[in-house]
Amino acid sequence: MEDMERQIENMEISERRMTINCGKGLPPLIAKTIFSKLVISDLPSCRLVSNTWNDLVLDYASSTQLQFLKNAFLLSTSDRGLNYKLCNPKMHCINLDTRQLSNDFDFDLESEFIKSASLQFDGDWTYTIIMAGSCNGLMLISKCSDYTWCQGIFNPMTNEFLQVSEHGTFDDFYLYGFGFSPITKQYKLFRVFDKGFRCRRTSSTVDTHYTMEVLTFGRSGTNHSIPIHNQWRRLHTLPFEIVADGVYLNGIIYWLVKEKGKDKEKKYVIYALDVETEHIEMTVVLQVPSNGYGKIHQFNGTIYATFHINWEKDSRTIQVWRMQEKDSWVRKFVICDISREWIHLQLIKMFEDEEILFMINMDFFCFYNPSSKKKRIISKNQKKKRYICQIESLNFGRLSQILEGTQI
Repeated sequence: MEDMERQIENMEISERRMTINCGKGLPPLIAKTIFSKLVISDLPSCRLVSNTWNDLVLDYASSTQLQFLKNAFLLSTSDRGLNYKLCNPKMHCINLDTRQLSNDFDFDLESEFIKSASLQFDGDWTYTIIMAGSCNGLMLISKCSDYTWCQGIFNPMTNEFLQVSEHGTFDDFYLYGFGFSPITKQYKLFRVFDKGFRCRRTSSTVDTHYTMEVLTFGRSGTNHSIPIHNQWRRLHTLPFEIVADGVYLNGIIYWLVKEKGKDKEKKYVIYALDVETEHIEMTVVLQVPSNGYGKIHQFNGTIYATFHINWEKDSRTIQVWRMQEKDSWVRKFVICDISREWIHLQLIKMFEDEEILFMINMDFFCFYNPSSKKKRIISKNQKKKRYICQIESLNFGRLSQILEGTQI
């Protein structure tokens, strides 16, 4: 009897050793090949296989080349309807086969989305999920209900969410910018709001003045005489109109602004906010008609801006601009002959043959080739509302430790 118990105990020890050593000796190149065939949202599960697999996944995710992210993005979906409790929110990590997309005219993008299971959310997520920006693998999102919403930081790789502001109403209209200081390793969330927003509901003569506030996560700031962190702090009063959420890149948050020039005419201007110093400055005036509708995005490793021009006329166009340097922008291409229904355009992916995939009206998807000027719609489903966020990096650290600065 004792021999039998000893044999069972030895078998259990052997099984535990096999689990711990599973993957040991596996060449990193083979591991990368395996991981490249998976959807990004599968990587957290791979970490649970063994200590060795955990190390392989972390090494793969921290790759400086990040080639595996070039065709990846996050897609948030919800059912269109009046009741937010029934909106069925989901978020998918999408990794597109760009060769198939580019060559297959009958490619079903809708079916490609449902191949990857939705991320699992802890807590109350009966909301529409709006993705407002990303920084170092962390996402700034809004959870919107009928008359309230809350903002917070979400780590899709660890399924952690940190709410950063109290529930407000739609009377409190904020635009946000989420960024990171490479110098102090601190994360900061900036928000701007229009002081005259409520007043202009009853009077059209109130001037536009925006107030900017900042919330510094974790340890106290090093560039202030009175350290303030984890609470909102008044920063700037801005004499211009900010038209979209800020976009982060390499220690800077870029804002798209409408500002009056010397000729008293409003112009589209790019402002750069240094996350570390919290100093904001104008970098470039874009030669774009100010009566157009503008948005700014992180895309393809830099910052892009899109403008809808002459929206009330038959000569409607969409201009797409690209940032070359901090103070240098160039107009990449113009999309002509578009429908008045194309109100919102977001760039998704750019392919080697210059063809571009973008989303229209948070609804359907379209390819556009700037050289041939040809467009083709590949998926249209008006039952869903969609938001897209580019994935520039992955972060498997604990959200609280990342924001505290104890783990990057």
